[in-house]
Amino acid sequence: MMDRLEDFFKEDYLLLSQAIMTPERTKAEVKWILDLLVLDKGSSILDLGCGQGRLSIPLAQQGYQVTAFDYSTVSLKRAKEESVKSGVEENIEFIQGLMSNLEGSDEYDAVLNIGTAIGYLDEEDDHAAIQRVFQALKPGGTFLIETENRDYKVSQYQPRRWDDMNGVPVWSERFFYPTTGRWVEKIQWFRERSMRSTTLDVRLYSAPELTTMLKKAGFTDVCVYGSLQRDPLNISSPRMVLSAVKPHREQ
Repeated sequence: MMDRLEDFFKEDYLLLSQAIMTPERTKAEVKWILDLLVLDKGSSILDLGCGQGRLSIPLAQQGYQVTAFDYSTVSLKRAKEESVKSGVEENIEFIQGLMSNLEGSDEYDAVLNIGTAIGYLDEEDDHAAIQRVFQALKPGGTFLIETENRDYKVSQYQPRRWDDMNGVPVWSERFFYPTTGRWVEKIQWFRERSMRSTTLDVRLYSAPELTTMLKKAGFTDVCVYGSLQRDPLNISSPRMVLSAVKPHREQ
Protein backbone atom coordinates (compact mmCIF):
# COMPACT_ATOMS: atom_id res chain seq x y z
CA MET A 1 0.00 0.00 0.00
CA MET A 2 2.70 2.48 1.02
CA ASP A 3 4.90 1.61 -1.96
CA ARG A 4 1.91 2.13 -4.24
CA LEU A 5 1.35 5.63 -2.86
CA GLU A 6 4.98 6.61 -3.30
CA ASP A 7 4.98 5.17 -6.82
CA PHE A 8 1.91 7.18 -7.87
CA PHE A 9 2.82 10.55 -6.34
CA LYS A 10 6.16 11.09 -8.09
CA GLU A 11 7.60 13.97 -10.10
CA ASP A 12 5.55 13.06 -13.17
CA TYR A 13 2.37 13.28 -11.10
CA LEU A 14 3.24 16.87 -10.20
CA LEU A 15 3.74 17.65 -13.90
CA LEU A 16 0.62 15.92 -15.20
CA SER A 17 -1.65 17.14 -12.40
CA GLN A 18 -1.01 20.74 -13.47
CA ALA A 19 -3.44 20.08 -16.32
CA ILE A 20 -6.19 19.60 -13.72
CA MET A 21 -5.05 21.63 -10.72
CA THR A 22 -4.62 24.89 -12.61
CA PRO A 23 -3.78 28.23 -10.92
CA GLU A 24 -7.26 29.47 -11.85
CA ARG A 25 -8.90 26.48 -10.18
CA THR A 26 -6.75 26.89 -7.08
CA LYS A 27 -7.55 30.60 -6.75
CA ALA A 28 -11.27 29.91 -7.05
CA GLU A 29 -11.15 27.00 -4.60
CA VAL A 30 -9.34 29.04 -1.95
CA LYS A 31 -12.05 31.71 -2.17
CA TRP A 32 -14.88 29.17 -2.00
CA ILE A 33 -13.26 27.33 0.92
CA LEU A 34 -12.86 30.53 2.93
CA ASP A 35 -16.41 31.63 2.09
CA LEU A 36 -17.67 28.29 3.35
CA LEU A 37 -15.58 28.12 6.52
CA VAL A 38 -15.82 31.78 7.64
CA LEU A 39 -12.60 31.74 9.69
CA ASP A 40 -10.90 34.57 11.55
CA LYS A 41 -7.48 35.57 10.23
CA GLY A 42 -4.80 33.72 12.12
CA SER A 43 -6.97 30.62 12.49
CA SER A 44 -5.21 27.26 12.33
CA ILE A 45 -5.89 25.13 9.26
CA LEU A 46 -4.74 21.57 8.60
CA ASP A 47 -4.39 20.84 4.87
CA LEU A 48 -4.66 17.05 5.00
CA GLY A 49 -3.30 15.59 1.79
CA CYS A 50 -1.70 18.89 0.85
CA GLY A 51 0.22 17.61 -2.19
CA GLN A 52 2.53 20.26 -3.57
CA GLY A 53 0.99 22.92 -1.33
CA ARG A 54 -1.32 24.49 -3.90
CA LEU A 55 -3.85 25.39 -1.16
CA SER A 56 -1.51 25.59 1.84
CA ILE A 57 0.59 28.37 0.33
CA PRO A 58 -2.21 30.80 -0.67
CA LEU A 59 -3.93 30.18 2.68
CA ALA A 60 -0.70 31.08 4.49
CA GLN A 61 -0.38 34.15 2.28
CA GLN A 62 -3.80 35.27 3.53
CA GLY A 63 -2.70 35.13 7.15
CA TYR A 64 -3.75 31.68 8.31
CA GLN A 65 -1.52 29.34 10.31
CA VAL A 66 -1.27 26.27 8.11
CA THR A 67 -0.14 22.72 8.73
CA ALA A 68 0.59 20.92 5.45
CA PHE A 69 0.29 17.14 5.85
CA ASP A 70 1.05 14.55 3.18
CA TYR A 71 2.55 11.09 2.78
CA SER A 72 4.44 11.78 -0.45
CA THR A 73 8.08 12.76 -0.02
CA VAL A 74 8.15 14.23 -3.51
CA SER A 75 5.03 16.35 -3.01
CA LEU A 76 6.14 17.70 0.36
CA LYS A 77 9.56 18.59 -1.01
CA ARG A 78 7.89 20.62 -3.78
CA ALA A 79 5.53 22.24 -1.26
CA LYS A 80 8.45 23.34 0.92
CA GLU A 81 10.30 24.75 -2.08
CA GLU A 82 7.25 26.70 -3.23
CA SER A 83 6.61 28.04 0.27
CA VAL A 84 10.13 29.49 0.35
CA LYS A 85 9.64 31.09 -3.07
CA SER A 86 6.37 32.60 -1.82
CA GLY A 87 7.92 33.82 1.43
CA VAL A 88 5.47 32.01 3.71
CA GLU A 89 7.63 29.16 5.00
CA GLU A 90 7.38 30.58 8.53
CA ASN A 91 3.58 30.28 8.43
CA ILE A 92 3.47 26.64 7.35
CA GLU A 93 4.38 23.55 9.35
CA PHE A 94 5.11 20.53 7.17
CA ILE A 95 4.38 17.02 8.40
CA GLN A 96 4.92 13.75 6.55
CA GLY A 97 2.74 10.80 7.44
CA LEU A 98 -0.38 8.77 6.80
CA MET A 99 -3.76 10.32 7.54
CA SER A 100 -4.62 7.32 9.69
CA ASN A 101 -1.65 8.19 11.93
CA LEU A 102 -2.50 11.88 12.33
CA GLU A 103 -1.68 13.10 15.83
CA GLY A 104 -2.99 15.99 17.88
CA SER A 105 -5.96 17.00 20.00
CA ASP A 106 -8.06 20.18 19.82
CA GLU A 107 -5.44 21.88 17.61
CA TYR A 108 -7.15 23.10 14.44
CA ASP A 109 -10.01 25.43 13.63
CA ALA A 110 -10.51 23.65 10.31
CA VAL A 111 -9.26 20.57 8.50
CA LEU A 112 -9.29 20.40 4.70
CA ASN A 113 -9.27 17.23 2.61
CA ILE A 114 -9.48 18.58 -0.91
CA GLY A 115 -9.02 17.04 -4.36
CA THR A 116 -9.90 13.39 -3.71
CA ALA A 117 -7.33 13.04 -0.95
CA ILE A 118 -9.31 10.32 0.83
CA GLY A 119 -9.68 6.74 -0.40
CA TYR A 120 -6.09 5.81 -1.19
CA LEU A 121 -5.86 3.67 1.94
CA ASP A 122 -7.94 0.71 3.06
CA GLU A 123 -11.41 1.43 4.42
CA GLU A 124 -10.27 0.68 7.96
CA ASP A 125 -7.54 3.31 7.60
CA ASP A 126 -10.00 5.83 6.15
CA HIS A 127 -12.26 5.34 9.17
CA ALA A 128 -9.23 5.81 11.43
CA ALA A 129 -8.22 8.97 9.55
CA ILE A 130 -11.64 10.55 10.03
CA GLN A 131 -11.55 9.67 13.73
CA ARG A 132 -8.08 11.26 14.00
CA VAL A 133 -9.38 14.40 12.30
CA PHE A 134 -12.20 14.59 14.84
CA GLN A 135 -9.67 14.42 17.67
CA ALA A 136 -7.38 17.01 16.06
CA LEU A 137 -10.12 19.62 15.55
CA LYS A 138 -10.99 22.17 18.18
CA PRO A 139 -14.58 21.95 19.44
CA GLY A 140 -16.67 23.89 16.93
CA GLY A 141 -14.10 23.24 14.20
CA THR A 142 -15.07 22.17 10.68
CA PHE A 143 -13.90 19.23 8.58
CA LEU A 144 -14.26 19.88 4.84
CA ILE A 145 -14.00 17.06 2.29
CA GLU A 146 -13.98 17.65 -1.48
CA THR A 147 -13.81 14.52 -3.60
CA GLU A 148 -15.18 12.63 -6.60
CA ASN A 149 -18.93 12.15 -6.86
CA ARG A 150 -18.95 8.40 -7.30
CA ASP A 151 -22.40 8.31 -8.88
CA TYR A 152 -21.36 10.79 -11.56
CA LYS A 153 -17.99 9.15 -12.23
CA VAL A 154 -19.50 5.70 -12.67
CA SER A 155 -22.28 7.07 -14.91
CA GLN A 156 -19.59 8.59 -17.17
CA TYR A 157 -17.46 5.43 -17.12
CA GLN A 158 -15.09 5.00 -20.06
CA PRO A 159 -12.94 1.86 -19.87
CA ARG A 160 -10.23 3.41 -22.05
CA ARG A 161 -9.33 6.96 -23.03
CA TRP A 162 -6.63 9.35 -24.18
CA ASP A 163 -5.99 12.66 -22.44
CA ASP A 164 -3.62 15.54 -23.06
CA MET A 165 -2.17 16.49 -19.68
CA ASN A 166 0.11 19.49 -19.70
CA GLY A 167 1.28 18.65 -23.22
CA VAL A 168 1.82 14.95 -22.47
CA PRO A 169 -0.40 12.31 -24.15
CA VAL A 170 -1.75 9.98 -21.46
CA TRP A 171 -3.44 6.61 -22.01
CA SER A 172 -5.69 5.19 -19.28
CA GLU A 173 -7.38 1.85 -18.77
CA ARG A 174 -10.04 2.05 -16.08
CA PHE A 175 -11.79 -0.49 -13.91
CA PHE A 176 -14.53 0.03 -11.34
CA TYR A 177 -15.33 -2.74 -8.88
CA PRO A 178 -18.88 -2.32 -7.50
CA THR A 179 -18.37 -4.89 -4.74
CA THR A 180 -15.48 -2.95 -3.21
CA GLY A 181 -16.13 0.57 -4.49
CA ARG A 182 -12.55 0.82 -5.74
CA TRP A 183 -11.54 2.61 -8.93
CA VAL A 184 -8.35 1.27 -10.50
CA GLU A 185 -6.72 3.14 -13.35
CA LYS A 186 -3.67 1.90 -15.22
CA ILE A 187 -1.97 4.95 -16.68
CA GLN A 188 0.75 5.16 -19.33
CA TRP A 189 2.52 8.13 -20.89
CA PHE A 190 5.61 8.84 -22.98
CA ARG A 191 8.10 11.38 -21.66
CA GLU A 192 11.79 12.02 -22.19
CA ARG A 193 12.12 9.14 -24.66
CA SER A 194 10.71 6.52 -22.34
CA MET A 195 7.34 4.91 -21.70
CA ARG A 196 6.23 5.38 -18.10
CA SER A 197 3.37 3.91 -16.15
CA THR A 198 1.65 3.93 -12.79
CA THR A 199 -1.58 2.71 -11.21
CA LEU A 200 -4.23 4.77 -9.46
CA ASP A 201 -6.15 2.71 -6.90
CA VAL A 202 -8.69 4.69 -4.90
CA ARG A 203 -11.84 3.87 -2.93
CA LEU A 204 -14.70 5.99 -4.24
CA TYR A 205 -17.19 6.66 -1.47
CA SER A 206 -20.82 7.60 -1.94
CA ALA A 207 -22.34 10.54 -0.09
CA PRO A 208 -24.26 8.26 2.33
CA GLU A 209 -21.10 6.28 3.08
CA LEU A 210 -19.05 9.35 3.95
CA THR A 211 -21.93 10.82 5.95
CA THR A 212 -22.14 7.63 8.01
CA MET A 213 -18.37 7.61 8.57
CA LEU A 214 -18.41 11.22 9.75
CA LYS A 215 -21.31 10.70 12.14
CA LYS A 216 -19.74 7.52 13.50
CA ALA A 217 -16.61 9.52 14.34
CA GLY A 218 -18.72 11.99 16.33
CA PHE A 219 -19.28 14.80 13.83
CA THR A 220 -22.56 16.69 13.70
CA ASP A 221 -24.14 19.17 11.27
CA VAL A 222 -23.04 17.10 8.27
CA CYS A 223 -23.89 18.92 5.03
CA VAL A 224 -23.51 17.53 1.52
CA TYR A 225 -23.03 19.69 -1.59
CA GLY A 226 -22.33 19.26 -5.27
CA SER A 227 -19.46 21.77 -5.25
CA LEU A 228 -17.46 24.09 -3.01
CA GLN A 229 -19.96 26.75 -4.06
CA ARG A 230 -22.59 24.73 -2.18
CA ASP A 231 -24.61 23.71 -5.22
CA PRO A 232 -27.01 20.81 -4.55
CA LEU A 233 -25.51 17.36 -5.11
CA ASN A 234 -27.06 15.38 -7.96
CA ILE A 235 -26.09 12.76 -10.53
CA SER A 236 -24.68 15.51 -12.78
CA SER A 237 -22.27 16.85 -10.14
CA PRO A 238 -18.69 15.81 -11.00
CA ARG A 239 -17.52 16.65 -7.49
CA MET A 240 -18.90 16.14 -4.00
CA VAL A 241 -18.34 18.23 -0.88
CA LEU A 242 -19.11 17.38 2.73
CA SER A 243 -18.73 19.67 5.72
CA ALA A 244 -19.02 18.45 9.30
CA VAL A 245 -18.58 20.05 12.71
CA LYS A 246 -16.95 18.79 15.88
CA PRO A 247 -19.51 19.71 18.54
CA HIS A 248 -18.67 21.67 21.65
CA ARG A 249 -18.38 19.56 24.76
CA GLU A 250 -21.33 19.58 27.09
CA GLN A 251 -20.64 21.54 30.25
